[in-house]
Amino acid sequence: MTYVQYESHDTGSGTITRPIVVRICGDTTTCGTNGEIRTEYDYWNNTFLPVTKVSGNFLPHFRDG
Repeated sequence: MTYVQYESHDTGSGTITRPIVVRICGDTTTCGTNGEIRTEYDYWNNTFLPVTKVSGNFLPHFRDG
């Protein structure tokens, strides 16, 4: 299963929606555990260009956003 969390960002001339977390896990067997593959993104200003991309199998946490 793949889960994608999005954020809406006001650019001043409109709103863009970008993925900030992508989680890949087995059919409920690894979701919410350190067995899921998680990728988090941070973006440069008002663009879709990622500044930071963090991936790995680590305990999930919730982003403020």
